[in-house]
Amino acid sequence: MSHTTPGRKCVVTVGATATFPALVDEVSTPEFLSTLDNFGFEIVEIQCGDDVKRVQDRVHSAMQKAGSLKLKIAVFNRVPDLWRHYVDCRGSKDHPAGVVIGHAGTGTVSEVTAREVPLIIVPNPDLMDNHQQEFAESVAEQYPGVVLGRLGQLSQAIPQILTEIQIGGLDNLAEYQEPPFPVPDAHRFTMLDWMVLTCYPEEFAAQMRVDQLDQDARPKDEATHSGSRPLSVSAARGYNIEASLTDKSEMKETDAQLHLD
Repeated sequence: MSHTTPGRKCVVTVGATATFPALVDEVSTPEFLSTLDNFGFEIVEIQCGDDVKRVQDRVHSAMQKAGSLKLKIAVFNRVPDLWRHYVDCRGSKDHPAGVVIGHAGTGTVSEVTAREVPLIIVPNPDLMDNHQQEFAESVAEQYPGVVLGRLGQLSQAIPQILTEIQIGGLDNLAEYQEPPFPVPDAHRFTMLDWMVLTCYPEEFAAQMRVDQLDQDARPKDEATHSGSRPLSVSAARGYNIEASLTDKSEMKETDAQLHLD
């Protein structure tokens, strides 16, 4: 499928807690909405927290200024099971992949990437000394199907994410199946673990040394028992994460393959 394949969907989310006015303001401009329309997007959903009325007014004004756009746009507060909206952006034989545009929160990132949904990750510079920036850069660098979005330049991220979709074959994935619950220990590597691993390697290495001493001190049968610590602590030895998508670049070697499911 091409960059202008019709039928794509865009979901914008600010997450479940903090607001992100700068993000919703940019995606509700005539320029950005025109970009989506030009690249074959047809449906836009904006989850904006409590700012629904203001964002609806902005969208209405932007659509009038932009002219004859084919977009169908919905604006809403918070909904349960937002992940279901993300799954609608997962490509399949029935429809092309869309994109989620979201803040660089670990919850949003893990829910989107675990389902092989293309993601434009946008750090919120107003949160805690811009702590999301480093995390967002790390995710975009190491994960296929993820592009770093910058406020004021989000329109540029649209052709970039469509290139990622084309390279990764994300328009033609198998039908999505929710993983079984509870998640097996071998798949219980969380986004928080990954953030510590990549952004705070010294702290993680210290924890690993403590954990290894603990493992060495146990009887062999106890250390290998199924009730021992999950992979996120006891088996992680490197910096590579085996995502379900094709590797974006050559990763560092690791003693254990880490799964984000």
